[in-house]
Amino acid sequence: MSAISFSRFRKSLIEILDQVETGDPLTVTRADGRDFVIVAADEWSSLQTTLHELSSPANVKRLHEAHAEIEADIARRKRKAA
Repeated sequence: MSAISFSRFRKSLIEILDQVETGDPLTVTRADGRDFVIVAADEWSSLQTTLHELSSPANVKRLHEAHAEIEADIARRKRKAA
């Protein structure tokens, strides 16, 4: 992730938005310390979906269970191949 000053951000807005659109988030720093991050809309949507899914304990449990099943399957396949 890149970082630039707020002053430079204002002067180069179009070029910066083109850069962010390629998937490279940008931190804009301000003299008063109130920095912010610019991300592409599709990246923001993806992050929000991930946060929503991981905010549910039931979803997290299912994710861990699925991961454990995959790991067990990989181990079984390795044993069969050996």
